Amino acid sequence: MLFSDLHGKISKEPPQVSLLDHGFLFGDSLYEVVRVYDRKFFGWKEHMERMVESGKAVGIDVSALLSTLKARAIELLKNLNEPSAAIRIFVTRGVGKLHIDPRSCEKPSIYMAAWKFDVQAQPKHLRLAVTKIRRNSRVALDPAIKSGNYLNNILAFKEAVDYGFDDAILLNVENKITELTTMNLGWIKDGKVFTSSTDTGILHGITRKFLVGLTSVSQGAYGVDALQNADEVFALSTFKEVLPVTAVRFENGEIKEYRSHPKTLELGGVFKNFVQKYLEKESSLF
Repeated sequence: MLFSDLHGKISKEPPQVSLLDHGFLFGDSLYEVVRVYDRKFFGWKEHMERMVESGKAVGIDVSALLSTLKARAIELLKNLNEPSAAIRIFVTRGVGKLHIDPRSCEKPSIYMAAWKFDVQAQPKHLRLAVTKIRRNSRVALDPAIKSGNYLNNILAFKEAVDYGFDDAILLNVENKITELTTMNLGWIKDGKVFTSSTDTGILHGITRKFLVGLTSVSQGAYGVDALQNADEVFALSTFKEVLPVTAVRFENGEIKEYRSHPKTLELGGVFKNFVQKYLEKESSLF
């Protein structure tokens, strides 16, 4: 793994972050993770568009940083020199006073980390638990903002792991399905594909966005009965792409298993083909 510090210096050692950086102090930061396939970015434009929108929501002008972010990312990946890689880009509010007032931060801070992405090390399926921890309300802290403030997700993840499962399914305060802690969620019933709509309070996932454009997907506000009646369930993310779910534990302790995933595997194939076509139009980074 390689790192890029506040000034763009590349090192094998994690950069030192000021105690007074508001990203460290208060989770007042944004981030994106982008995959590199065969020395090419996949979805850079889409990830940066989302980061700009997140920045608008919290008052950080990411648009002014875009050229710097790309130049530093490419330089870091060149030094890493791995055809299959991932890069995590952090933009914090910056260094300020030991107080939540964002006005004390003069300018944003940029940090990055890049590493070899091992496809074989990724899980082949997931077992999920519906947690008592609910998703943050959109009117409190909108989950569409991809920020460094992750305590809601951490607590839900811990609850799921304590049950013996891999990840959590969070419901919103209206008890509608939202997503996992770091992934979007979808399911299949009678051959039809479903996912929670963005107004339920989810991150506007890039993989989800692409998949919605590739196939017919019904979006809405659904209760857990949708998962109880589903034939297949799957997760969506930059790292996992389209990943089968083999079991869901509901709040009452009941567990439903999903033993076959033909439609999920089909969707995974559709997405992989899309990735290849997307990459054909991209330039090699190094």
